[in-house]
Amino acid sequence: MITRFFKISRPFHYILFLLAITFIFFNQYYVIKSLGILKIVITFLCLIISLFLVVFIITKNNLTQNNSFAAFYFCLFIFLFPSSVTNSGIIISNMFMLLAFRRILSLNSKSNLKKKYFDVGIWLCIAIFFFPWSGIFTAPFLITFFLWRKDSIKHFIILALGLLSIVFLVILTTILFDISFPELTLDYSKISFNFIFTADLYLKIAFFIMFLFSGWVISQTVSDTIIKPNPLKSSYIILLSIFLSSVTMSLISNISIPQNFLFSFFPISIIAANFTQNQKTYWVSEFFIITIIVLSLAKIITNFIID
Repeated sequence: MITRFFKISRPFHYILFLLAITFIFFNQYYVIKSLGILKIVITFLCLIISLFLVVFIITKNNLTQNNSFAAFYFCLFIFLFPSSVTNSGIIISNMFMLLAFRRILSLNSKSNLKKKYFDVGIWLCIAIFFFPWSGIFTAPFLITFFLWRKDSIKHFIILALGLLSIVFLVILTTILFDISFPELTLDYSKISFNFIFTADLYLKIAFFIMFLFSGWVISQTVSDTIIKPNPLKSSYIILLSIFLSSVTMSLISNISIPQNFLFSFFPISIIAANFTQNQKTYWVSEFFIITIIVLSLAKIITNFIID
């Protein structure tokens, strides 16, 4: 079955993932063609880099066993919500957020904490320039001060210095070279679930599947990994906080919901991979995976026939 195919990580799996991401990105060409060739190429490269960053973060921090489940789920969620790869600002911002998440998840080693917090500040600030709502991910970073309380005030100052260093460079560049940077604005609305009622039938089903699957794997992860003693407990608390922050951002930002779902794919992919690898039988994972694949293919075929 599908899960058994990805049970042990193999190099050719990532060739399949690369082809899948490439297909779904250019399948949205009718949406992204207005960006221009250069911006499309840059956006595509950032998306590919994001995929390999996900793999690198998982491998470096031993967040899952030696399998390809997380990368597979990451691609699967993009297939479920293909419009998540149509906003260049969100894709580029997500790539820089992954660089920040890489540093924050490596805090579990408790080495070079000052350097890691400074790097987090830098990457977070750059991500905010491309998509201002990325600033909401400050919350998961602040949670780390409660997980690792030693010198928390000093580390908070270092994080702030990382943020301010980029701001200072931007201001300096503006003054010296007379370059005007785009104004950072937060277009927001009140928390609303109206998108569920205004979405088409496909999105309604996709939202329901995503909500059901996420709720299932999170509840299992909380009971098996977070509540019980586990060396990865802190890492999964951070991943859960990242996911909740991304959902909050999706609800309050004035951006199309499927587009800003991209930020949630990284944490939920790892949580789902942890759920799948710990199951004695894979029928639950298989059910959701097959459902998502069938639904996504039906959407692609329908669009092809209509176009």
